Amino acid sequence: MPIPLKGHGLLGTREQKFVRLLPENPRPFSDASLDALAALMVVPDDELNDGADAEENLKVPAGYTYFGQFIDHDLTLDITSSFSRPTDAASNLRNPALDLDCVYGAGPQDQPYMYAADGATLLIDPTGLDLMRQPANGRAIIGDKRNDENSIVCQIQLAMIKFHNAVVAKLAASGDTSNLFERARAEVTWTYQRVVLEDYLLRIVNTHTYDFFTQRRAALGDAAYDLYVPTLRTQLPKEFVGAAYRYGHSMVRRGYRLNSATKKLIFDGGDLTDDSLIGFQPLPAAHVIDDWGRFFSPSFGIPVKNGPEPVENNPAVRLQWAYKIDPSLVDPLAKLPPSVGGGASLASLNLKRGNLPSYAIATGQAFAAKLREKPLTPDELMVRAEGTDGFTFKSIESADKRFLTETPLWFYILAEAQAPVLSYWREAGKRDLNDDDFASGPCSISQLGPVGGRILMEVFNGIVDADPRSFRNAAPAGWVPMIGNEISFWNVLKFTGLV
Repeated sequence: MPIPLKGHGLLGTREQKFVRLLPENPRPFSDASLDALAALMVVPDDELNDGADAEENLKVPAGYTYFGQFIDHDLTLDITSSFSRPTDAASNLRNPALDLDCVYGAGPQDQPYMYAADGATLLIDPTGLDLMRQPANGRAIIGDKRNDENSIVCQIQLAMIKFHNAVVAKLAASGDTSNLFERARAEVTWTYQRVVLEDYLLRIVNTHTYDFFTQRRAALGDAAYDLYVPTLRTQLPKEFVGAAYRYGHSMVRRGYRLNSATKKLIFDGGDLTDDSLIGFQPLPAAHVIDDWGRFFSPSFGIPVKNGPEPVENNPAVRLQWAYKIDPSLVDPLAKLPPSVGGGASLASLNLKRGNLPSYAIATGQAFAAKLREKPLTPDELMVRAEGTDGFTFKSIESADKRFLTETPLWFYILAEAQAPVLSYWREAGKRDLNDDDFASGPCSISQLGPVGGRILMEVFNGIVDADPRSFRNAAPAGWVPMIGNEISFWNVLKFTGLV
């Protein structure tokens, strides 16, 4: 029998402080130096286009950027702090668990307005193309309002609701309708947990780090953890929420094609405009994704469904890839919309959050030492810069020479992912790298390295290990997901009938 929902408080409390993996950084950075570093991270973009893009990361389809955002909203909710105004009173109202409370809320007993009369099916817009919304203001009626932030995460939320409803329908068709909601919720949640561990992380974390920790955990159990040890699993680590899991911001593209007629900037600096993908309003008909093959792939390499290379105004379906994980952000993130970030630079906000007294996140070098990894050298702590004929790289020394030996964790993790590109650049005689260099070979893929990847592996595996309701602790022996044992978000979409 599945373990019942307990609302937001798995541990019986409504609000819990984040934990710490390493002692705090005893020497905070100046805001001026962090602003200077943030300014170095913004790389001017080419115009929004549909063709092959040298910024693309050929390991991570673009949908995983927003699936990662969806996961974040499942894990964290800090109402004491906003995106643009982080405070020292940081705490979490979400369970430290992959339990989909962003989809289910507190369940049909406490939030019946989210559910159909059968008490098991989640409600969506009658068209099937949007979330259920309040008639007065168009705001989504969902477990976490943040999953309406933009047109892509909105539709991932919708896809997860449809997945739940498809599972309900299949269980009901078997003739056994007892505990229908709880059985469906368990199936969906356990499948989602496996997708996070076996699909999402496999794309984001480099193979060596992923395999090393996976094999170590299988052999040693809790003794495999150097950072997120069992005594810390009452809550998420500050270093995860304030730095490591923010790597996804570097994956954001300048914009996206949603369907044969529509491509949009992710942000254009304003709020509630048809010229960007910003949400918190009814999903415009023009923003409906017509083919999920634009955002997800059934394979881990170059996708089976890739189609011809489109040119301007060619409606052919082409998979869009996330941008590379590296210390560069697209220019729309240099000035966030007022409703999202108060017009501030996202890079500056991330760096300053980790520097707040209540976070005081340890440096990347401190984490490398704890994990017995060789730290990045000053020559590996570089940002991309425009050259005469393409891109070159320059040191971050101009922001603060101290950053070369004491590096903010968020930047350090992004620099780790960029390290193979810098190796190639040096082997190429430090010439300017062109689009062809970035589109193939070692520069075409970027993944988290031994510090960033290890933090993610320990936190995600740790929260699943600690959750008595997870598939590892509650699924019956021999359980096989309804989507089959080929675990991927693509197969979730396929089961749901969306691909």
